[in-house]
Amino acid sequence: LGGGTKSYVLEDSTTALLAASTATVSGSTTVKITGGAAITATVLKQITDKYTLKKFADPTPVNDSVENLVSILTTDLVAEISSFGNPTGTATLAQLNTLETVTGTKAISIAVSDSATNLLAGLQSTDKTTADTALANLDGASSITLTGTATVEQVAAINAFLLSNGAGTGLDAVAATYTISDSIANLLAAETGTKSTAATKAVIADAAKISITDNATKAQVKTINTRAGLVVGDTITYTISDDPANLYTVDALTTADVNIVEKATSVALTKAVNFAQAKALKTSRTDLNY
Repeated sequence: LGGGTKSYVLEDSTTALLAASTATVSGSTTVKITGGAAITATVLKQITDKYTLKKFADPTPVNDSVENLVSILTTDLVAEISSFGNPTGTATLAQLNTLETVTGTKAISIAVSDSATNLLAGLQSTDKTTADTALANLDGASSITLTGTATVEQVAAINAFLLSNGAGTGLDAVAATYTISDSIANLLAAETGTKSTAATKAVIADAAKISITDNATKAQVKTINTRAGLVVGDTITYTISDDPANLYTVDALTTADVNIVEKATSVALTKAVNFAQAKALKTSRTDLNY
């Protein structure tokens, strides 16, 4: 190129750009990535750190994990991104809020995975800005998965918030993969109580697992599982405490829904039984409490 100061537009693959010498970097006035394929946020940061944001030319598509996006993105770096593809992994509500703040008006679709407690802490915050931000961001998430366990009331409250923007506007409910851990009284209130609604019944119907945390009768377990449609002793677990009259036909266990008794974690009889009745229950189960 002869003597004097040299300057040029540098256009090449990410590998070549990152391998360029100091002299090559210094002489470039503009840097472009060839191909148009999405790159990771890590690579974008490495290139912009090497050449400076000022030299980086056209915005480029980025596709990366939620974890990397949270740790790497800044508002300056976001300005160099044309689109976000489909970020892999999931974000907590706190991470989602961080990403939505830094990405601004650029669309990004994130799957959320967080506890019901954390989600409600944001949605029910006494600070209006915090609550409004949580609702807007969660409503725009691609999906919401509840981690750990939740009560019926918690799931119903989160779904009510999501529906408050109107059905079909963003998400209307959390993913039907959650585990409910709640008392039989609370479960029955959601299913048959005076405040029972289609929404509270749907919370039971959509649960992937239910753990009844205190004693229930055979009839109560049947009521809940008629709605839930789960596998007794497996995806719905419970302990039974019931009057023998509700479990026996004469000396034999009543055949209707006998699997509810057979698959209970434990069975306690609230009144005395005769030997034949005790033997029938002992044959059906390995434990007997009366």
